[in-house]
This record gives sequence, structure tokens and C-alpha cells, in this order.
Amino acid sequence: MFLELKKAYHADVKIKVELLTPVQEAEEFQTKFENPETKYKLNVKNMGQTLYTKNPTDADSFNFKTGQSFDLHITQSLYNKLKPFNQNETVLICFVTQNSGNNFWLVEATNPDPIQVNEKEINIDYEKQKIKNRLQNSNTISTTDDRIAWAVAINNATRLVADINTDMDKKIKLIEDSTARIYEIVKSLDTYLINQTDEEKNETNKQEEKDPWE
Repeated sequence: MFLELKKAYHADVKIKVELLTPVQEAEEFQTKFENPETKYKLNVKNMGQTLYTKNPTDADSFNFKTGQSFDLHITQSLYNKLKPFNQNETVLICFVTQNSGNNFWLVEATNPDPIQVNEKEINIDYEKQKIKNRLQNSNTISTTDDRIAWAVAINNATRLVADINTDMDKKIKLIEDSTARIYEIVKSLDTYLINQTDEEKNETNKQEEKDPWE
């Protein structure tokens, strides 16, 4: 059985899966529609909540429970987001929609299992959320763009620190320090874009924007 992600059913749904095969080895195929689309078939295991092919209440909706393996059919855009991740890595996938229309694929490494630290079980997701909350409560976080920049920074900082062999407290401190530095880089890119000449902006606006889902 397979699960084909569709915006109508899976936008804003948090999907946590283990990558059972290398992303680069995902099978590429063309959809059989009037306007064929390139998609990819990736073998995964559900490591989170029960997933449904359609709305849970639909009579023809199938489900995939925690621990169940299946083929995940994904778009070119999501495939590109998943390429940096490794086989057997667990990832959280979510197509985030916003009132502003600035929708995007959120893909980040996660760990479904609690980790033993100082005789206490500490869940990595929980620790990441505490750090994220502290950073987002900063007075510098005042706009949606700032919050997105923080999200990018925290995700990249966490991945950089994940493989460092040290205790949890030091990892958290490294994540906080790295996030601040990465945030400055992200914001500097924003400054560059703001300072584009009018001619460059007009040229950019002429280009047709592609749906981030695809």
C-alpha cells in the first residue's frame, strides 16, 4: 500500500517517518494525468500519529498506524527537501500554510525515542521546543519573517550539533549559540534582497511563481 500526499488532505498534518531506504534511491515516476507530474516513491515507516490517505471520516480512506511501513509518494519539491537526510533517519514533515500565503515545506530531523541523560529521560523534541520558545520570546522576534528566520536557524543549528559527542546541557548551549549566528546570516540575506534595485525586483516579479507544494 502507499500514501500519496495531497494538499487537500495533508496540508498542516505532521508526518513523522523513518526513511527505510536512501532518499537518492527513491523511484521516480510520472503521474497518469492529462498534465503528468514527476513524483517519487519512498519506502518509510510511520513513527508518529496514524496517517490517512484522505479525511479520516471518509469511507474510502485507508490508514497507516504507528510502526507500519509503506511507500510514500512525494512531490519534486518535498523530494528536494528530503535529499540531505540519511537512511534510517527519522524526519518530521509538514506542509505549513499561513494566512499570508507564504506556505512552505517544513522538514527536520527528529527522534521518536527518549534519550537517557543524567538518570532522567529527556525527549529531544521537548528540549528543542523549549529552546525555540525562549528564542521566539526575544524582543528581536517581531514579525512573521523574523519567526521564519528563527525557525530556519534553530533547525540548522540542531542538525549541526546533533552528532557532537557531549552531554545534553552542552548541546543545548551550542544550539542556542549557533542559532543566534545562523539567524544573523539568514537576516543578512533578507537585507540583500531588500536592497535589490527596482530593475531586479521587476525582473523577479515577471517570473511565474511555482506552488511550493509541487
